[in-house]
Parts: sequence; C-alpha cells; structure tokens
Amino acid sequence: MATLKIVCIGPESSGKTTLTLELATYFKSSCVLEYARSYLESGFKIKQASDLTFLAQKQIESEISTQQTSGSKYLFCDTDLHNILVWSEIEFNHVEAELKSLEQNQAYDLYLLLRPDILWQKDSLRQNEHIREKLFNIYRQRLIETKRNFQEIYGNEVNRFNLAVGYCNLLNSSPKR
Repeated sequence: MATLKIVCIGPESSGKTTLTLELATYFKSSCVLEYARSYLESGFKIKQASDLTFLAQKQIESEISTQQTSGSKYLFCDTDLHNILVWSEIEFNHVEAELKSLEQNQAYDLYLLLRPDILWQKDSLRQNEHIREKLFNIYRQRLIETKRNFQEIYGNEVNRFNLAVGYCNLLNSSPKR
C-alpha cells in the first residue's frame, strides 16, 4: 500500500500545525511537524538565505524517515518547502538554487492550502501578521503555476477539519492512485 502524502501549507497562524495533528489523529496516521519551528525554538538563528536550504534538507529527511517507518495509509506534513521558499524571498530577497531544486523535486498527493481567516495567534517566532493574505496569494499562485493538486481550507476549526477529511477521503477513493 502506497502512503498518501498530504501537506498543510499557508501563512503563519493559519492553523497548519493544528490541522496536521488533528488529521493524523483522526486517520490514525503519522505526521511530520515543521522542522524550522523546532530548530528556531532551540535558539538557532537564520542569518542568510543558505541557512534555509539546511532547514529544507532537514524537513525532507524528517519526512522520508517518518514515511519509511510509519506504515500508515497517510503521511500528514505540517508545511513544505513552499513555505521555506517564500520565507527566503520575503526575508532575503533571494532563493538559493539548491532550495529551488529541492522544492521542485518535492511531491505530495494533496496540498491543503489554509486561508488566514482565523484569528492571529502571536508567538515568539511569528512576524507577518499584516501580510498573511498576501502570503496566502503567493502560495496559491505557486501551487497553480506548478500544477499541484490542492484544495483551499477555510472557515472555523470544525469547517476546516471537515473539509480536510473530505478531501483526504476523496483522494483515498480516487481511481487515479
């Protein structure tokens, strides 16, 4: 049985981690949390664009390791390299060629693009409260341009969860797999 890889992406404080954990619990599946968050919470700093390539590699390693050991029908991922790529563009006005290449070679069966239509929750790492809609549109445009299979997730927590479960079930029942 092939594992279906599903990723939650979107701007800061759009509910990616919450939804990833809820879906993994509901489907009794594995999940991979955002490597960058744990890295930064450990006190490390991002000083240049090349530091983001390191984070991207670690995110990929974490996904591969979890997928190889999980045996689950689904693997839910809290963010992907789109987030790191946009981060590099916003913070450094530059994206390393290696990061671009890593992102282009990353594939998921379904991208859940989370709208920033829930309340902002401040924490020590978040800094883009006032450009969340702009970031959402950047992610959306990238998904369209790269012809990724994505669905938008919006509304309150219950609606978001129900939409995501429905899209996961549709993906699982798709004869294309």
